[in-house]
Amino acid sequence: MKQKLSKLISATVAATLIATGIGSTLATSKASAATQGTVSQPSSTFTMSTNFEQLKNGHSVDRVEQQGVKGWIAKQAIQLLASAIRNGGKEVSKLVGYLDKGAAKAFNKNSGKIANELDKIAKIPDVTANMVKDKLYTFLTKQLKMKGGDAMQIADAVKAVVNWLIF
Repeated sequence: MKQKLSKLISATVAATLIATGIGSTLATSKASAATQGTVSQPSSTFTMSTNFEQLKNGHSVDRVEQQGVKGWIAKQAIQLLASAIRNGGKEVSKLVGYLDKGAAKAFNKNSGKIANELDKIAKIPDVTANMVKDKLYTFLTKQLKMKGGDAMQIADAVKAVVNWLIF
């Protein structure tokens, strides 16, 4: 399993590097149709492009797209964890290892709902492990009415596993 995960991460990184190279080449070739700029921040770099599309009624639409490599990798890790929660796997045993008895019981009882919520969280553009923790904690306490201590342990464990999968 560890070897498969290692190959998956290597393939993901390679695909990301290839896709970002191709994406930037295509974006610059369409410079006449789109205005483009790069915004650099200490933690990440985003390529933003604005396209003006002509609609049938003659109005133009302004569309902004963000393409963050770190967010895409985090999304893949979150989706992998959600799948592992549904189907079992090494990632789940690592996650449950962070929990005490009460939190583990709450996790097992609600694992399907937690996996579904992780799928929703993974759709957030440029998602981070901290965002996963915050959104999952809110979901566990507000929607599932889980005790704060158990919810925090589960959210912390999910964040730790997402970070483990990313790095």
